[in-house]
Formats: sequence, structure tokens, C-alpha cells
Amino acid sequence: MTAMPKTICCASGLMLAATWATACSGATPSAVSSATAASSSAAASAAPAVPSTPPAVAVTEDVPYATSPESSTLPWLPTLMDLYAPQGAKGLPLVVFFHGKPLDKSAYGPAAEAIARQGAVVAVPNWGVSVSPAGLRAAGATTPKIAEAWRQQLDGGACAVDYAVTHAKDFGADPSRLVLAGNSAGANEASVVGLGEKAAFPGCLASATAWKAKGLMLWEGDWILADTGYGWDTFQGKLPRLMAVTTPWQMLDDAKGLPVVFGVTDTSRQSMRRCAATETFDWLVWRDPSGELRRTLTDLGAYQDGCIDTGEGGALMASAMNEKGLNATLLDFTDPGSSHMFLGERDLDLMAQRTVALASR
Repeated sequence: MTAMPKTICCASGLMLAATWATACSGATPSAVSSATAASSSAAASAAPAVPSTPPAVAVTEDVPYATSPESSTLPWLPTLMDLYAPQGAKGLPLVVFFHGKPLDKSAYGPAAEAIARQGAVVAVPNWGVSVSPAGLRAAGATTPKIAEAWRQQLDGGACAVDYAVTHAKDFGADPSRLVLAGNSAGANEASVVGLGEKAAFPGCLASATAWKAKGLMLWEGDWILADTGYGWDTFQGKLPRLMAVTTPWQMLDDAKGLPVVFGVTDTSRQSMRRCAATETFDWLVWRDPSGELRRTLTDLGAYQDGCIDTGEGGALMASAMNEKGLNATLLDFTDPGSSHMFLGERDLDLMAQRTVALASR
């Protein structure tokens, strides 16, 4: 049964149970102060000015963009998206934001609202399956089956972008000003959707379109599948096959000049790290049988302490992208209230500003 989308209104992050026509037109949102950009790269462009009185934001929830694959035995999340549009939106950038796992789209309202208040229309789709790779393996799925599931997740994410692009003007967005963004596993999804080859997704409610992202905002993706909670280590020597469909290492040849921002919180640099001294095996060998990634990590000075944190993983991917001609930079989130999947107010504003700035390149 198809879910019916519903529209609510937001004013400075407060959800008001009212219609767009009556409440959003009369809302009086409070001012949002501009955040001070803290970036580890001097190549970062200036963020757009924050309106002194940000517009109210209309939220349309549970918009179907596809029918879940009926032939699949995998536990797909409902293929629905939430849309965030500033009042009076017309010709604004379009941002498609992919949520982290095991969360879903409902957890990213604050991030989407922050981006919308900077002057963009934001689509936040549910995407992919609701079980980790280790969970699928425990349920009897083979490595090829799991790799195919992650390949389908790429196609499903591309379908969500197709739908958002096709209907962008209905919500006041300019589809030519497209930015893809994501957090955690959603950062991986944004990167492979933006850079990888797409195939048809069964049940997609939009035709394939020839869109091209203006930039990528990637907040703490897992570029070497280091997350122990996902159970990647159980795949051992089969990990390169999974990395090929979950990370963009093999997808960088045709994106020269594309701006990519890797955001990382200070908190995660400390809490999300793996150290050789506490491992019972050399976990990197399974991911990097040729040794190329480890040589690059050493060249970056990232492995001198025997540990790799999520920021160093981002620096590794950024280095590979820049070698291929992309324009990758690092962005430090320093608000003490920020963590792997949630940003404090200062960093939330900074992330939103930099995301919208990508659409202007």
C-alpha cells in the first residue's frame, strides 16, 4: 500500500502541525547566526551569506520514489523520501541527502532543515536494506549475494536522485544545481551514486535522467570498511569485492574537477579508530592485498602511531581523488556537541553552508 505524503511546516527547527499554505506563510522564524568555518584546507570556498531571517521550511513526508523490489528476499527500507523546501522556493539548489545506518530518513530532519534554511531544497530518501552485511551473512546470504545487494543499493539511490531531479521544479529547485550529501554509510552511498555506473532499479517511479552532481558533501564515510559494528572483518579475503561496490575507489576516472568535501568531527577522530596494538590480526591486509593503501597512509603520516581514525580514512580517499583530478578538501567539525551521526549547532550550520556553496561552483 502506497504511503500518502503529508506536509508540515518548520520554523527555525520547530515542527508545527499546520499546512504549508496557512502556517508557513505566517511563520516568524528566529534568526540563525552564521557559523565560523573551520576547515583544514585553504582551498575551501567562502560559504554563502546566511539570511538574517531564514525562511520557514515546508516538509513533505513519505513521498514514494519507488516500489520496494517485490522479487527480492532482502529487507529493504520503505522507498520513501522526505522533502524540505524553503517558503517561496524557486530555482534553488537541490540537495539529496543519504542517511546513515542503522538510522533512516527520520533522523536527519535537523540536518535537512539546516541546509534548507541556507537556501536549498533537500530530499532525504530512505535507501537500501535494513540489515548489516554481517547480518545478511548470518542469515545465509553468500558474499556474491551481499555484493549484489549493495550494488542494488547504488541503483536504488540513483533512482531516488532521478525522482528528485524529475520533480525538482515542483518544489522550487533547479535540478542543474544538484549536490549529493550523506553521513556515515550514507556518505558512501552518496559517493557511489554520484560517481558509479547506474543500472535500472526495479519499481523506480521516475525515468533515468542524465543528471550530474555539482559536488559531494561526505560526512564521515567508511572508505576502508573499518567499522567493526558492520562486521566487515568476517569477510576476510573477500573484502576487496565488497569494497568495489560500497566505496568509490574504482569510480574516480571520469570526475575531474568535481568538488568533494570530507567532513569529520573531532570526537570521531578519537572514538572511531583502529590500532594495530589492539588487533589480533592485520585487518588492513584483507582490504589492501596490494599494499597500495598502506603505502599512501604512510606517505600521509597517518599510520605513524599504528592507528587509523575516521579522519585519516577521509584523508586517504581525498588523496586518491585529488590524484585523479577531483578537487577534494577536508572540513573539520569542532563543536564539542558533534559526533559521528549528529552535529552540534555550530557544525550543523557550517555543514549546511558548505553544502549549499557546492551548488554554486
